[in-house]
Amino acid sequence: MKSRSIVFLILVIVLTAFIFSNSMQDAQTSSGQSGLFVALLEQFMGIFGAAVPQDAAVTIVRKGAHVAEFFLLGLCWGGVFLAQGARFLGKVIYVLFAGLLTACCDELIQMFSDGRGSMVSDVFVDFSGVVLAALLCLLIARLRDRKRGRRHGSIH
Repeated sequence: MKSRSIVFLILVIVLTAFIFSNSMQDAQTSSGQSGLFVALLEQFMGIFGAAVPQDAAVTIVRKGAHVAEFFLLGLCWGGVFLAQGARFLGKVIYVLFAGLLTACCDELIQMFSDGRGSMVSDVFVDFSGVVLAALLCLLIARLRDRKRGRRHGSIH
């Protein structure tokens, strides 16, 4: 395994630990963290004279955070395979599977956290971040392969 792949794998482990540690928080702690970002969103929207209802702001922040976390996770998983230099298209299924498995485990952990629950819809929200990352990795791989093809005089 190339050293860059190892770096990305370490990032996968750290990010997964971060995601799972957030899921282990009780409802009050989790809501408190979200509250800071909800206030920032409301202030930002206030600059444009727009008001965001409290419940909508909470949903945007919480779901947006999940998509962002899992997008980063998907990029890190993609980096593991992209760094190996092999054709990425055949490896994208591993990225998607790892992301889906992590999303399912994340929701399972929340079932055992005080005041929290598990929702299948949240698995889809999390997985959407992984899918977006996988698509970006596919684009990066395609551009990389095209560049290599031109450099070596072959046409793809």
